[in-house]
Amino acid sequence: MPETLCRSCGTELRPKSSCELCGVTLNMVCPGCGNFTDDMVHLDCVLARRLLALSSSSSSSSMTTTAAG
Repeated sequence: MPETLCRSCGTELRPKSSCELCGVTLNMVCPGCGNFTDDMVHLDCVLARRLLALSSSSSSSSMTTTAAG
């Protein structure tokens, strides 16, 4: 479970950024002192993003070769 209180000042943390694919909070910020939590990495989302990029690039390259052929 993510941290909910700042370790420095005890203020409740607020979400700073979230994953584009799944929406889970990646890091948080303390509104009291401005400290940030470490970034979390969602390995499944990173791999899914790479697979999407590979499939879209292979689709566009196959269209290019089909159009040229």
